[in-house]
Amino acid sequence: MNLGDSVFCVSPTAPKEVFGKLQSNGVELINKENINWLFTRLDTFQETSKILEIIKPDKIYHLAGVHGPSDTLEKIAKDFASEMYRVHVILTQYFIDWCSQNPNTKLVVSLSAKMFSLKDGLEIVDSLSEVNPENYYGETKALAYEKVKLGQLSGLFIYAAILFPHSSPLSKEGFLLPHLANQLLIAKNSAQSVIKLNNAFAAVDISDARDVCSAIVELSNLEFATNSVIGSGYSLRIDSLINNAAATYNLKGIQIESNCFSKDRSLIASKSEMKMNLPNWAGSRPILNTLIDIVSFKEHGKMKLS
Repeated sequence: MNLGDSVFCVSPTAPKEVFGKLQSNGVELINKENINWLFTRLDTFQETSKILEIIKPDKIYHLAGVHGPSDTLEKIAKDFASEMYRVHVILTQYFIDWCSQNPNTKLVVSLSAKMFSLKDGLEIVDSLSEVNPENYYGETKALAYEKVKLGQLSGLFIYAAILFPHSSPLSKEGFLLPHLANQLLIAKNSAQSVIKLNNAFAAVDISDARDVCSAIVELSNLEFATNSVIGSGYSLRIDSLINNAAATYNLKGIQIESNCFSKDRSLIASKSEMKMNLPNWAGSRPILNTLIDIVSFKEHGKMKLS
């Protein structure tokens, strides 16, 4: 996106971070400079098409998802299976169908590294890696990926952004970095010296969500349809991140309690694919910096926007 572009955000409810307790009532439009919010659901192709005909977008970013922390995905899939399928698969098809009638509009669909599984010899993942999801969330993203590829074969400007884990000061509670930030805050302000995690020895490729957004925009600027993983390109063990954060805050004697001690390998986003498809993207900042930003946001209510 360029400075001065008009942005329309379509959401079923108003985000509390922006509008407090404001609730939607039908279709409501609120303007804030060049940011426009449409509060409505896109339950049918007719509703989706109606909104898009009003906006007439140059680009569509399909970022909606039904998800949560990894240890809750199974329950979320069980409780909200139909909504997960609707948002990930059916809504993707609606956007593709509209783009087929408006072929100059670009469409970016956010997918997930959960489409892939860690196997012997498979750690580096790119958009051509074998799709083998381990859960229903990954299955719905994989189904959306198939629709993206079919749309690309039709000559449409569709881009699959295959996202690895990411976080920012606005990440919801329950995810890894907000959980760590809460415990670091307690350690900073009290005598507590224990950080508790389900698996502190797991490894993860995790990026700053603000940098991921920049990468998604960079992907959409390409003049040809393609797909790309978006991640840090590195695997980091969680206990190493905790120790680095403790050193940053000069916290002495931090102990790490882990409920299990497995999975010290992780899928890693292919740096070569990102370099090829995102040549102007600076990459993700060190995730330690993101964690420090989250701690600061929780402590002082201030956040760096970029």
